[in-house]
Amino acid sequence: MHYTVITSGPLTDKALVNIKGTVICADGGADFLARNNVVPDIVYGDMDSISESGLAFLKDKGSKLRKFPVDKDYTDTELCLIDIPEGSDVTLICPLAGRIDHVLTNILVASRYFEKFNSFFMSDGIADVYYISGSSVKFSELYVDRFPAEPSKCAISAMILDYEEGIKGFTAEGLYYEADNLDVESGHSITASNKLKDGAAAFRMKITSGRAVVTVTEAV
Repeated sequence: MHYTVITSGPLTDKALVNIKGTVICADGGADFLARNNVVPDIVYGDMDSISESGLAFLKDKGSKLRKFPVDKDYTDTELCLIDIPEGSDVTLICPLAGRIDHVLTNILVASRYFEKFNSFFMSDGIADVYYISGSSVKFSELYVDRFPAEPSKCAISAMILDYEEGIKGFTAEGLYYEADNLDVESGHSITASNKLKDGAAAFRMKITSGRAVVTVTEAV
């Protein structure tokens, strides 16, 4: 089953293309949905960042509300991810620019949960974020047919999540800078700022150990 989680924060209408399946809202993300007349199935949070008009929309449409205290140990986004069943397909729609603490928190929180799901990616409609962990991932169905309009203009980077271990066996195919079984230490920039090879419509990355976050960004 597919679940889409929408968080609070500035989002453009480009993010709407990613919404499908059961729609779960993290607090103020409800305002984005209300503006676009998208009805969430359930909303999690302390309800401190939803506008009065957003709350009215939820009540009018019959969305379920799961209210939590303001003082809690988890962010509203993490509460959503905790409750989604293991083995599900998950899209997390959240801002990937703006307040750096919010962006990094969402990326790092999601890194704790992505292996729980059958598939997982994050997006704000301009950038997509994927995770790899000792397995091969092919992105063609995930972004080439969906966004952006010109895949050749994507900026593609891989960033290491395991500070001590780094990543081993990093292999990248279909990119301008390809890699074959590299071991890369954390903090190294060799895996940053890549792009599709001329004529390629997809790329593959894999690692044999460690964890990495892969970003596909619409270059400007």
